[in-house]
Amino acid sequence: MDLFPILNKLADKKHDGHWTIFKFTTGYKCMLETPDFGSGKGREEIKRISSKPTLTEAIIDCILRELNEMTDKLLSDCSDYKE
Repeated sequence: MDLFPILNKLADKKHDGHWTIFKFTTGYKCMLETPDFGSGKGREEIKRISSKPTLTEAIIDCILRELNEMTDKLLSDCSDYKE
């Protein structure tokens, strides 16, 4: 399955089209956005992402994190709804 169209669609929707893949000795990491190295927060942003043994797993993890965040926001918005 080609995951890049999904990754691109999510990045375009919320992150101005930005996504980043990292390859470390411990594995791969993927995030939807560009790490904020200018403020010094970039390293912490990257540390919060768990390493995956393959690029495919890192991309799937990234997509699932974004979908979970979107679901949490939707549920939060729904809980604020009053009839």
